[in-house]
Amino acid sequence: MPSNPRVIVPGLQPSPRVTLNYQMDDEVRFLEGDCHILAITLNKITDGFLQIAVTVPDYHAFCLNPQNNYALDFDGYVPVEKLLYNWNTEEFNVVTEEYFIKNRWSMPEFRNSFRRANEIAPSILRRHNIV
Repeated sequence: MPSNPRVIVPGLQPSPRVTLNYQMDDEVRFLEGDCHILAITLNKITDGFLQIAVTVPDYHAFCLNPQNNYALDFDGYVPVEKLLYNWNTEEFNVVTEEYFIKNRWSMPEFRNSFRRANEIAPSILRRHNIV
């Protein structure tokens, strides 16, 4: 018996396996679970120019440009109010990487996501003419 048995809910089809080569995998990875990893990576690549922020309640991490109050995540570069609206909230907090460690968001099993975030972060910054 496998150590991690797959649970199949009757009536639902299992998701197809998606590899790192597909844009869809990046979208799912960085909008539905590992958004904090992309935010941490973008913060580091910009030497802290882009601040790390998290919605309240803490459902989604993103980067904040403090000069123009724009938010950056995998979905795009928009006024922070638009991002908050999309996540059905009106509040966010600026945090540090330690916030995610303390609240157990960043775990060792995210190593592949950190690698992938480092691969795509420069192109995200170029696409939006940041730094």
